[in-house]
Amino acid sequence: GMELGILSKPKLNFIKVSKNYKIMELRKYADVYDAAVVTNYAKNELILKTAKKHVDNNESVLILIIKIEHGKNLEEIASKIKLPVVFIQGSTEADIRTKTIATLNKKTTKCVIATVVFTEGVDIPELNVIINAAGGKSETRTLQSIGRGLRKTATKSNVTIYDVFDPSHRFLIEHFGERLCIYFDNGWL
Repeated sequence: GMELGILSKPKLNFIKVSKNYKIMELRKYADVYDAAVVTNYAKNELILKTAKKHVDNNESVLILIIKIEHGKNLEEIASKIKLPVVFIQGSTEADIRTKTIATLNKKTTKCVIATVVFTEGVDIPELNVIINAAGGKSETRTLQSIGRGLRKTATKSNVTIYDVFDPSHRFLIEHFGERLCIYFDNGWL
């Protein structure tokens, strides 16, 4: 699609967070994910400040997450930094999801936080920025997430992708490495 001029090449950017030594001591992946991703205030604030910078520049932003609790935490921080957001999750009614996609595409909604319900089958051609706040290592999920905003339009020739590097635990480092390999394999780095 990129060679045919239908899809744009993603511009990759990385958000590096400070190492948290308390997370390094955790043993179970679920505990690491909760502490490093879902409830990590400093990391989530950094993600939202990155989103706000783009919203203030009249760009639309999609922040992808997995857990509902993570979305609620992001909503709370967004309110504190005065970033208007819409949070879409599995329980969000279909008509609200459809309306949110349309308003994000028109840029009347500037920032959406979404669970995996926005990972597949959602096309937002005018989307400017995608932030992978969920992490993970799945090639399918990573590529599907980026695909939300890859289409070129008359007013948009690229999409900015943010990924988060957190050196706080070997699980996080390994997963980031897997995502980097996906980006390299697709010629985006």
